[in-house]
Amino acid sequence: MSIKIKVKCGNCSTPQSVVFLRPIEAQAKLGVSEQTFNKYRQWGYLEGHDFGRGYLYTQDQLDSGIRELRKADQQKNVEIIYRD
Repeated sequence: MSIKIKVKCGNCSTPQSVVFLRPIEAQAKLGVSEQTFNKYRQWGYLEGHDFGRGYLYTQDQLDSGIRELRKADQQKNVEIIYRD
């Protein structure tokens, strides 16, 4: 179950709802194993928000990470298929 949090940015007066995904939900969205997901995070492709004992991810962070992975794959002349 994802987590919805209302946050207030510095420039806006109304709080915005942001949906955060737990690691297991983010892995399912990307279609990768826990091991692969952790490697992507360690290599710096997936940046999350540190909450307590773990990390939470937004859809924007996952999309950005996948774009960076695809760029790296293209530079290596390799194609890896990701679930969208």
